[in-house]
Amino acid sequence: MSAHRLRRRSRGVSLVEALVALAVMAIGLLGVVGLQATLRATADVSRQRSEAVRIAQERLEQLRGYSSLDGTDGQTYESITTAPGQRVDTPLANTEFTLRQTVTDTAADAGRAKMVAIQVAWRDRRAETDNQWVDFAAFITGTPPDLAGALFLPADATTLAQPKSRHAAIPVQASDNGDGTSSFRPLGSDQVAFTFNNLTGVITSICIPATNCTSVNAYLLSGYVRFATGVQPTPALAEVPPPLSPDDLASIPAWPTAFVSVQRTGSPTPAPDTCVHLVYPAYVAYYCAVPVSTATKMWSGRSSVWPTNLATTTPDTTTSASRVKVCRYAPTASPTRNVDHPANYSNVGGPLTNQNFLVITAGTGSDTVPGTAWTCPGDDTATPIVSATWQHQP
Repeated sequence: MSAHRLRRRSRGVSLVEALVALAVMAIGLLGVVGLQATLRATADVSRQRSEAVRIAQERLEQLRGYSSLDGTDGQTYESITTAPGQRVDTPLANTEFTLRQTVTDTAADAGRAKMVAIQVAWRDRRAETDNQWVDFAAFITGTPPDLAGALFLPADATTLAQPKSRHAAIPVQASDNGDGTSSFRPLGSDQVAFTFNNLTGVITSICIPATNCTSVNAYLLSGYVRFATGVQPTPALAEVPPPLSPDDLASIPAWPTAFVSVQRTGSPTPAPDTCVHLVYPAYVAYYCAVPVSTATKMWSGRSSVWPTNLATTTPDTTTSASRVKVCRYAPTASPTRNVDHPANYSNVGGPLTNQNFLVITAGTGSDTVPGTAWTCPGDDTATPIVSATWQHQP
């Protein structure tokens, strides 16, 4: 075979190899293009799913942030209802989201709560209709925002639960003086002020007004007065009392200064102790400084609530619809510990908080004609909230 023929044959083989290489490269490029398309679609779905989760969580937080149980102003608990599909546009994802909200009320014996199911659906780049979705579900309880668990928090917090690194009994609104003490002015800077020892929670001085201070050795006794009037109160009303009525709000300024007072047991003459009050639309908060002797460092006595229309002990007025009775909260049937809010305190050796009362209507009669007496509500064992109350006054 001549050299000329060998050269021509070699050129033919090189061309075939080049064509095969181009074919293999083309197939590889097609695979890369397909991979990029898949990666882009997956990244889109991931971004869309993250945005859908954000939308669902934002809606749940909006529902939890209701401003009242019912009413017409702003978001209310009663307005949390099932809603039809709602389109949600967002610049963070190249699609449209549909938010669906389904609300189911719990059984009456399970307490006031609603089961809220949120679904956020969308379509990805490969579909014409919604083919992707996320589901969320949560319970939303019907608790007045003003209450904030005040009636049911344990009074005997440990050293592991000390707000602002102070004794748990010191009100969180108290200002730290920077010298191991804190000052609390419940009625404003020009009124009564208590000075607390940050470590022990003992009141070391009382200022009336805030610039005229007297050294004392006293324990704080504080709590809340709630109202459930006009009906026979139920355990549900004891757990979540309604806001004050306009009549209640109008009568508060007429109540005595000692709306809540403490009468210590002693000799020769027990004296009422300093109590101040803050009136809110849903409750009255009270703070009493109860002096103790430096020797015993304990006190005994009784706290009382004094509305102007308190019922008397005679039968014909105790059932009056124009008068009220006072119930006290306590988490056991026979309270023996001071933190259980007993009828009479014995040898109290420290601050007590959340000593709470519920004011109810006496009954259905009048001051002259007896009616049916209404009683303090008991506990609803179907809920974890303690609503047990006992008549405290008269």
